[in-house]
Amino acid sequence: MESYKTLENWEKGLKIAEYALELIPAYTPRYLRWPEAQSLLSRISGLASFAAAFSLQAGKPEGATLALLERGRGVAADLIYDLRLDFESRKFANLKPAYKETLLSSIGRLENPVQRPDLSSDVLGSGTAELTKRLEASKIVDEFMESFSARLKPDNTGFTGFTRNGPIVIINVSFRCDAFIIKHVIETMPLPKLFEEDLEWRLRDENLGSLNTLEWLWDTITAPILGHLGYTEIPSVEWPQICWIPTGALSRFPLHAAGYHQDKTGRTVIDRAMSSYSSSLNAILEGGAKDKRNASAKAVLVAMQRTPGSSSLPHAPKEVSIVRKLCDSMELCTVEPKRQTQEVLSELKDCDIFHFAGHGETDETNPLKSQLRLEDWQTQSLAVSDLLNLKLRDNSPFLAYLSACGTSQIKDKRLLDESLHLISACRLAGFRHVVGSLWEVGDEACVDVAETVYQELKDSEMDDGSVCRGLHKAVRKLRDNWVTGARMRAVKKDLDISIGKFGDSENGSQDGLSSGRSARDIVPLDEDENERPAPWVAYVYHGSR
Repeated sequence: MESYKTLENWEKGLKIAEYALELIPAYTPRYLRWPEAQSLLSRISGLASFAAAFSLQAGKPEGATLALLERGRGVAADLIYDLRLDFESRKFANLKPAYKETLLSSIGRLENPVQRPDLSSDVLGSGTAELTKRLEASKIVDEFMESFSARLKPDNTGFTGFTRNGPIVIINVSFRCDAFIIKHVIETMPLPKLFEEDLEWRLRDENLGSLNTLEWLWDTITAPILGHLGYTEIPSVEWPQICWIPTGALSRFPLHAAGYHQDKTGRTVIDRAMSSYSSSLNAILEGGAKDKRNASAKAVLVAMQRTPGSSSLPHAPKEVSIVRKLCDSMELCTVEPKRQTQEVLSELKDCDIFHFAGHGETDETNPLKSQLRLEDWQTQSLAVSDLLNLKLRDNSPFLAYLSACGTSQIKDKRLLDESLHLISACRLAGFRHVVGSLWEVGDEACVDVAETVYQELKDSEMDDGSVCRGLHKAVRKLRDNWVTGARMRAVKKDLDISIGKFGDSENGSQDGLSSGRSARDIVPLDEDENERPAPWVAYVYHGSR
């Protein structure tokens, strides 16, 4: 398609892109387990964004273009959503009992598609007989999905219920960059200052949370979008909520934190709107399909102060202690299981809240191996693969709070379109709301953030907007304290220079960050203020609307 881009033959290039996207279901058939599908999908990374760019160049309607983009992203996740439809809902009331039984049996055959990375196919019995049964089951489910699909349709309808709290903004990154803004209809907005090459350059620099990067994101992406939406001032009463869906390399950047934070003029996203994220539009449509609360009212709490092979996190017990007290005040039954994988997974099956304070690890090449580290992580980790195999949607647990490092990180750029990480795994498992991080977070700062979030849950009686509001309040407070501290450090630095003391390293803690190095620390203390990652930037929220 590159040749058609060079020739500016948009119609021909679009036809080829559409044909390639139509082949994805055959390329990654339903009977494949996730590791195999993931490997195949890594080879077509960027195809959907390329197709959407061609579609816009060819002047096609916004809805049709967005449907193309959705078709080639989050493919493996969509296969799981298909298998976890709520067949007790009214939309399936007309299914004949015999057909429904056959369909559920076929879905059961295809369930648990995520093979643990440390198990061979022989262990799972994927011989010829098993493969034949999976093929037959796949055919039955495919035929059903052809007759019924809740997926995005290119007619600009069906979004009102999901934008009542604020717009959804999908940002496509390719040889042209555009924002799809969904309120009651779909609009497109070109982003002429954004170039894919600039994102790649900044990724190599790895300073994604620095003030320089946040200001660049504001000028290039978020300021034009907020201006288009009419979010030009700090809200006086109710805060709007923007759901960001970045694509490609942009998914690693903190759009929610973009802006000029040191001048206190409100030229920031966080001062004009609350932010949430989603891996795709279909994830919003599917994730919001269930609206009942789990009757168990149980909070599963895990504090990992000491983890084998990892640095100590002295503030993790304090964090969980505060969360426990707030959960008790909300009449939630708190459970603190043994800090081992099977014990925790067992408790998650009927929980309402899961709070983990400890180490997170992002696997360099295989997102299925990204994990939350428990005491037995070296022999049996609590990995993405384990979370994906949980089926919690019938319980609809309220919150997974992952107070750990990099729980939304994907390090293999070929898999960015699939958005597979610890946060998305919790969403796929059935959690309505998930709090996590883009990269490292400070051990001490995590305590204050968690306290503010859970206090908001209590004050708002755990309504669906409380998690986003709570995290927004917490991060804004942390940001304000950091800005004040940065100014004080700048004054001290000038004084030290004037009296000849510059060169001594700073001691003690900084904005809630321990001066000792641990996995929840943010940065060395000798970097330039504008270049080091700001400690409040990493926190993110994914959830239902």
